[in-house]
Amino acid sequence: MLESLDRLDRLSRRMDRLFPAEPELPQGPLAWSQATVLVEYAEYQVEFFRDILHTDLWSKQGMIANAVLLERRVAVRSGHKVGKSRLAAGLGLWWTCTHGAARSILTAPTSRQVSKALWYEVRRYWQGSPELRRLVPEPGLAPETGCRWYDGRELFGFTASDADNVSGPGGPEVLIVIDEGPGVPREVWEAFQGIRAGGGKVLALGNPTQTTGWFFDAYNGKRKGWAHFQISSTETPNFIEGRTVIPGLAERDFVQEVIDDYGEDSPQYAVRVKGDFPKSVSNVVIGLGLVEGARSRWDDEDVSDVCHVVDFGVDVARFGDDDSAVSGRRGLRTYTPAFFEAEHDIKAVVNGYDAVKVGGLVANCVRVLAKPGERIRIKVDTTGGFGEPVCAELERLKQVPGDDGQPILPPHTEIIRVNFSGSSSDSSKYPVLRDELWFSGRKSLLLGALYPDPKAESELIAPTYELDAQGRNKVEKKRDTKKRLGRSPDRADSVLLAQYEPPNVAVDASWVDSAISLTRWEPEQRGFG
Repeated sequence: MLESLDRLDRLSRRMDRLFPAEPELPQGPLAWSQATVLVEYAEYQVEFFRDILHTDLWSKQGMIANAVLLERRVAVRSGHKVGKSRLAAGLGLWWTCTHGAARSILTAPTSRQVSKALWYEVRRYWQGSPELRRLVPEPGLAPETGCRWYDGRELFGFTASDADNVSGPGGPEVLIVIDEGPGVPREVWEAFQGIRAGGGKVLALGNPTQTTGWFFDAYNGKRKGWAHFQISSTETPNFIEGRTVIPGLAERDFVQEVIDDYGEDSPQYAVRVKGDFPKSVSNVVIGLGLVEGARSRWDDEDVSDVCHVVDFGVDVARFGDDDSAVSGRRGLRTYTPAFFEAEHDIKAVVNGYDAVKVGGLVANCVRVLAKPGERIRIKVDTTGGFGEPVCAELERLKQVPGDDGQPILPPHTEIIRVNFSGSSSDSSKYPVLRDELWFSGRKSLLLGALYPDPKAESELIAPTYELDAQGRNKVEKKRDTKKRLGRSPDRADSVLLAQYEPPNVAVDASWVDSAISLTRWEPEQRGFG
């Protein structure tokens, strides 16, 4: 305690000398040419958080902070809401404030993760600490602008989506902080390695959604040279004490919600709560990593929805306990049934509805999602004839006026019948169309964003596949998925229908130009299975 007080006293006297009450230093950016380097805190990062950032680290955060000091490479896999983004931002500030030639880089797979998580915390620290404001230039609004000192130190952030973005000098005083590491492509990681060649450090954090890639390798085949940590959401002080000890950390209600939504034995619970890599199932059609990645991109402004076509997928109930479900898609964004129910208070999953009621349900979803002038395509599952009455009702609604005198469905709406048991577009790869739809869904999720929907997500990762006698990809029967899942994957079917591109149907695909290259991303996004 005395040693800490003495260190604070030395710091106070030093800052008073550098920043007198009526400073003679020039005002504005030039004043920072003489900003101090807090060498006293170079080996006391926990104290830096407490004294300068006014934040007390909880036990696991403190262990990770100490490891960054002692180790060159630190990997942290965790559940949700354990404070990893706030820790990452604080360590970037600590490193830059305490090393004379420091260069701190904060990065994540999407622009939203960088700006709304990492850089948000940097600015929050700066605004909440008078001491930090005397030491650090005001952070720019954009992470790329960063904080730059006139003595050459810098702290900035950028999106780790392209290896070409990774450039600049390396050296022994470079700290690279990677949040959501499983989503960073391997070639970007290798580019970071080039920056670190002079002896810099790296801290990689993330929810372990992928069972392939460099982050997974850091815990498995290439674990040598890494310090490893795992944090469960059940280890936070809030969960242990059953009250809010540190605002924002996981509490018991959060963990119970995950259990209620997915089940305690689910891969989602393993990833989002325990911080475990999901158990690998080699023959799953759509991996957890794909779904988690698409879900995390929902709020990312880089994911385009610019398109002149809006699609809807309608899965029609076949049996008493099956549901009818509606999903939508525009560009790279897929609107699951939860979107209509949570954002617009419109039913999108129903049981026991006849064709007339299902048609009205679809029309409501079209009304809230479609924009004036957009081409509207409604793809209905007509397997076994169950969807034909719904198609007839949708055609009728194109002629029936609503309260405003206009047809309930725009006259240019296209009703497309999709027979899951019909022929696929490539019979050498897929026995029937249903198999093709599920495997095409992998590509859509790889590129796009998915509105959060626990039930749809669970259904998307449930089916497995095998090779038939001709070596083609055959998805398990729906009844087998239903038996294992406990319900029919109707939400997932509606999502796949919304994403499906029927052959020989013209469509404006200009939005694809902004999509991420499949060649670059596909090997890193296989994920669970």
